[in-house]
Amino acid sequence: MGRRKLDQPYVERYWQQKQNAKRRGINFEFTYAEWIEWWGADITSRGKGKDCLVMARIGDEGPYSPSNTIKMLNQDNVSEGNKGKTISDIIISFQANFTVSNCN
Repeated sequence: MGRRKLDQPYVERYWQQKQNAKRRGINFEFTYAEWIEWWGADITSRGKGKDCLVMARIGDEGPYSPSNTIKMLNQDNVSEGNKGKTISDIIISFQANFTVSNCN
C-alpha cells in the first residue's frame, strides 16, 4: 500500500465525488483538505444507502462548495421531495432521522 493511501484514506472517495460532479456538469470547488474537514467525524456515515449521509447542494443549485452544501440523509436528497421546504425543515428532518450505520 502506498504512502498516499496511508496518509489520505479517503482520497479515492474524494476523487469519485469530484468526477461524479463533473460528469453531471456541476462545479466541485472543494480541495481534498476542505472536503475532509467538511465531512469531519460524519465521513464514516457517508454513502449511497438511504440512511447514509450525502453532500447536498442548497436548493440543488450552484457548485459543490463549502458555502453551498449541507449534509443530509440520502433518502431526503430528492429534489422533488425538497421543493418548498426550507433549510430548517431539511435539517430538522435530518436530526430526527439520522442514525449511525454502516454506510461505507
